[in-house]
Amino acid sequence: MTIPQILLYLMLVIYFASFWKIFEKAGRKKWEGLIPVYNTIVWLQIVKKPWWWFFMFYIPGINFLLAIGMNLELARMFGKYSAKDTLMAVFLPWYYIPYLALSQDEWEGELSWEVEEDRKKRQLSDHIGLALISWGVGHALVLVLRLLGSKDKEGKKTMVKEWYDALGFAIIAAALIRTFFFEAFTIPTGSMEKDLLIGDYLFVSKVSYGAKVPNTPLSFPFAHNRMPVLNTKSYLEWFTFGYHRLPGLGEVKRNDVVVFNFPAADSSINEAELGAHTFSQIINDRAFNTWLGNSGKTSYDPSYEKVKDTYVNSVKNIYRQDPGIVHRPVDKRDNYIKRCVGIPGDTIKIVDRVLYHGNNENPLNENAQFNYRFRVKTPFNEEKLKEKFDINYITNQVGQNVGYQYSRDGYVTLTLTAKAYNAISKYPNVVSAEVMNKEKGYYGNQVARSAMHSLKYFPIFPNHPTFDWTEDNFGPLYLPKKGDRVELTERNFILYRRAIEVYEENDVQQKDGKIFINGEEATHYTFKMGYYWMMGDNRHNSADCRMWGYVPEDHVVGKAGLIWMSKDPQSGFRWDRIFNFIHD
Repeated sequence: MTIPQILLYLMLVIYFASFWKIFEKAGRKKWEGLIPVYNTIVWLQIVKKPWWWFFMFYIPGINFLLAIGMNLELARMFGKYSAKDTLMAVFLPWYYIPYLALSQDEWEGELSWEVEEDRKKRQLSDHIGLALISWGVGHALVLVLRLLGSKDKEGKKTMVKEWYDALGFAIIAAALIRTFFFEAFTIPTGSMEKDLLIGDYLFVSKVSYGAKVPNTPLSFPFAHNRMPVLNTKSYLEWFTFGYHRLPGLGEVKRNDVVVFNFPAADSSINEAELGAHTFSQIINDRAFNTWLGNSGKTSYDPSYEKVKDTYVNSVKNIYRQDPGIVHRPVDKRDNYIKRCVGIPGDTIKIVDRVLYHGNNENPLNENAQFNYRFRVKTPFNEEKLKEKFDINYITNQVGQNVGYQYSRDGYVTLTLTAKAYNAISKYPNVVSAEVMNKEKGYYGNQVARSAMHSLKYFPIFPNHPTFDWTEDNFGPLYLPKKGDRVELTERNFILYRRAIEVYEENDVQQKDGKIFINGEEATHYTFKMGYYWMMGDNRHNSADCRMWGYVPEDHVVGKAGLIWMSKDPQSGFRWDRIFNFIHD
């Protein structure tokens, strides 16, 4: 059996396996959908077709056309009459039938003649368009098939046919491997140094935690969320799947290095360089600084909260017009890689840069880094620092090199491991050295040093003046488990609102000190998913959960497993890192 045949049979298994759910929605027994031959008989009964059609499934050619018709009938039973649904049922049934099985769409059964006629009239224009498309596609397929099926005078396949077979197999096989087994990723920023370096190329295992069923299966192969060059969407949302995960080898554990979809990218500014930034923080910062300029103030004042919505909406309108705002499904949000330092059920806190689970300290990885401030008599030799400690230029949270930041009074900031700090602090040109540390209340007490100096509007989660936490002093914060029933108070609702409203898709409102979820007053909430806490090992130069909050379980992509190539942006290939496994 060839590999293409194996892939074909795999698609058929997935297709027929979805019948158990289809049959259940139709009022039949689940097991009836899983028994070969018998499920075909039941299928005919469900769509109200004669029993003798069963024998037509054994006539070559006829069975293919019959299957198309049966798929269409199933779609109709779910009330799917649009041109889009018709196209999906005809050309992509291995996606569409499982979608009907897993979706929230209800079985409508046999429609009355009047209702069906009315629907047909309302969909007339769609079907005219469909007919024209089908006519064009049909003629194009005839030409392509003639070309691909052509042989030379000796009866051998033409070069076009051979290339088509090879390319088709390669694309299908690579797409399946990328979706369900493992995927290649690149490290673009220094947030995980020194464990993962800028220029590392990784293989990420999706079977470690179980591969997610794609939310948007109709997408351009090997493009994540934007088409190369065009910067347009690389996927269609004609139909989408909810959250479903295949069985995996295990669960996310503390200290795993995890790839996940960036939770805060449900809305993003339509610019490639801003796609992975926190949309709400960009809006909040710009709105806050506009208010500072208009009010003449140089620091935060609680009076801003009274007019905040006006300024935020004004900034949003600017971005909506140019370059625009895009809203992405979970699987098309940008990929991030961090270390999992908190799992569902943990209560985490950070005290002077040290992370705790409850009262237990979470030991720092030996390669963890912080920013250190040195006062020096003479500048460091940058080449020697690079050679001895592999110290790159200090990077900001988006991976941009911003130099060593020497100040006029002889201060310099370096990003270092504890080992490197202890060695460099003993250098004869060092006058003093200290680790940088922000106490709670830091962001509420910022002062604009000049008219051109921008301030951050509470950039640490939950991005609210009630919790003026910092990246060095944070929490305590409880990470909900799936099934947790949590009492909602005015204070903790600030912490959990985004999870309840955005990640778990509830309509949430707050009126007169009361909380309403889906129109009903709520004093408690039961979480549908578990939530993780991810942080970069380069603690002072990592945009992570401290800035935008939890990572829901449906955003977890896979576990980083192997570095297959590594190239330093300054010095070239790192041969000693190639084929290194990534350890916890």
